[in-house]
Formats: sequence, C-alpha cells, structure tokens
Amino acid sequence: MNGDNPLQFDNLHFTHSADESKELNISKEPKVIISASGMCEAGRIKHHLKHNLWRKESSIVFVGYQAEGTLGRKIVEGAKIVKVLGEEIYIKAEIYNLEGFSGHADKDALMKWLRGFKEKPKKVFIVHGEEQSKEDFAEQARKELGLNCVVPVYGNIYPIKTEADEEEIDEIKVERDAESSESLNIKKAEMSQNLISETERLRNVFTDALNAAEKYINKDVDYDTYKKIKNSILEIEQNILNLTSISTDDK
Repeated sequence: MNGDNPLQFDNLHFTHSADESKELNISKEPKVIISASGMCEAGRIKHHLKHNLWRKESSIVFVGYQAEGTLGRKIVEGAKIVKVLGEEIYIKAEIYNLEGFSGHADKDALMKWLRGFKEKPKKVFIVHGEEQSKEDFAEQARKELGLNCVVPVYGNIYPIKTEADEEEIDEIKVERDAESSESLNIKKAEMSQNLISETERLRNVFTDALNAAEKYINKDVDYDTYKKIKNSILEIEQNILNLTSISTDDK
C-alpha cells in the first residue's frame, strides 16, 4: 500500500551468478533461500533441493501451484524418494504448501473476464489446470454464459478457422495409421540429426572454452575473456539440458 518493494529489505542478498548460487549450498549458516521454482523442473531450484531435501533440519515451502506430473507436485503430495539431477534423494525435510499465493486468476475472476466481452467468443479453449477443474469450468461457462467451450484432448488437432470461413471449427482426430507412423519415423530421424548437429556444435564450444581456460590458468587472459569462458560454460550447461529434453521427447 505504501509502494514499498517487497523484495528490497535489510539482510536480503541477490545471487547474480551460478557460482554465488552454488555457495549457498556450501554455506552452513542458517538462511532462507528464495528461488523461482518452475515447479522444480529446471533451474537453480533443483540444486537447492538436491542439497536440502535430505536434511531433516530444512524446510521447503511451496507458495505456488504445482502441476500434475512435476517434481514439485510429487514433493507436495508426500513422496518419500524423488530423483533430482539423476540422483535419488530421500526426503527428510519438512514440506509446507501455502496455496493462497498462486498468481493465476481463480474461477470467479475468469468468469468475470469472460462476461466482459462485448462480442461473445465463438469458441473457448480451456487449456490450463487439472483435468476435472477444466471440465467443471467449461460446464459452468456453457450454462451461465452460453459459450462453446472445448477442453482439448492430447493428440487431437483443432484447426482455427478465419472469420471468412463459414464452416464451424471441426475437431480432427489423429488417426494412428501407417501414414502417421511414417510421419513419426521421419520426425524421429530429423530429431536425431538435429541432436547430432547440436552435439557437434557443443563439442566446438567446449573446445574453445577449454582453450580459453588454459590461457586463463597461464594468466594470459583479461577479464572480458574470462567472462566469455563463463558464458560458454553456461551455454554448454543450458544446451545439455535442452538435449536431454529432446532425447526424452524422442523416447
């Protein structure tokens, strides 16, 4: 109400680099680590979880929605063992979930938003949330506002017609026939080739980083070059995550 920045107060320190973040996991002093979770699926939060989930003196506090199938959801629902960065972690920390801090509009706010349209939408796709919640919300929007609501089904295609088209939007179900299998094989081959190309590019980036690092060890490098080394290593780390995602999708 006073216009104060909620993330600017005494004794709050920002970690601007990955190295600073790693130091938090080494330090033994009591602390509160505030980290954007991304439902615990990526980023620095995974390193913090790896170093603290097994510590019975730690507390993990969730203040945002954790989608079904994510690491965050497994932890909130009471899993005893989870895999973090390829390692199985036994959860001994205290787990808390504060549900009132979600950044999304609730049902009432969404209904109010839909009522605000001067021209009623021809079709509404409900794509976010738990399956039952989506179905319930779609039914309410149909009854109260007369909207044509669709909860999309994975694997189906929904063409979006332009205003010039008089045809209604039809749902086209994907047929699992020989033709689709052939398309899938082509897609896999393309992804494999992309994976090989990206791996080769990463090898070149890594070689450049090693060469620069060797010069740094010999103290023949300036600070700008040192920053380039760090950025290259960060790029390698990010691309490895991307490659892992591609491999998982391919499977």
